[in-house]
Amino acid sequence: MLALSCVAVTAQKKRKVLYDTLGNETTYEMHFAPVVIGTHKSVLDKAANKRLLVPMSKEEFEAELKRTEKKMQQPKMFGKDMPDFELVDVSGNHISKQDLAGKVAVVNFWFIGCPPCEMERPALNILRHKYDGREDVVFLSIARDSPEAVRKFVKDQPIDYDLYPSSKEYIKDTFEINGYPVNIVVDKNGRYLYYGLGAGTGVINILQKQIDTALAVN
Repeated sequence: MLALSCVAVTAQKKRKVLYDTLGNETTYEMHFAPVVIGTHKSVLDKAANKRLLVPMSKEEFEAELKRTEKKMQQPKMFGKDMPDFELVDVSGNHISKQDLAGKVAVVNFWFIGCPPCEMERPALNILRHKYDGREDVVFLSIARDSPEAVRKFVKDQPIDYDLYPSSKEYIKDTFEINGYPVNIVVDKNGRYLYYGLGAGTGVINILQKQIDTALAVN
């Protein structure tokens, strides 16, 4: 089962040797990326102290998706108004809640060094490109890091959402974010349609379902 928050995995991050789908040693984030996408499952070889990737069946994926959705969703946040905010992206462009009026917003909160934040990155990039060319849905990546750190990070690990560096204090005080990663879908009226804490198998499917629901409402 994969449904993890940053606190749950940081201490375990480097304890085992991890392999990619081709059998090569890889990073924690890139080992678990196919697991989040839902194409593979991570199998522990205790004797060798390593984790391998093997293909995930359709039945296994559906079971994991249900567990992930149950684990991640935070129903108490559903229906809440998105708070007023103002952020500046890595290119110096400003955005506020008012700029999102009439649009669906998909928001990801993360920070550099958070393993589950980073391992879901490839899946979120895939999700972003499913809506290429649409002006009624926007994707915001709000990082708890400095602009310089974020620019350096994405040179080697691209993030295709619009990037908004911020401070831990502003994110916590404004958005009430206390755990990472967080994925939110905001409807056209500025309310939280979906709020999920942690990373897990099938995050693309979960978010896409919520985005399409929000887009269907005039």
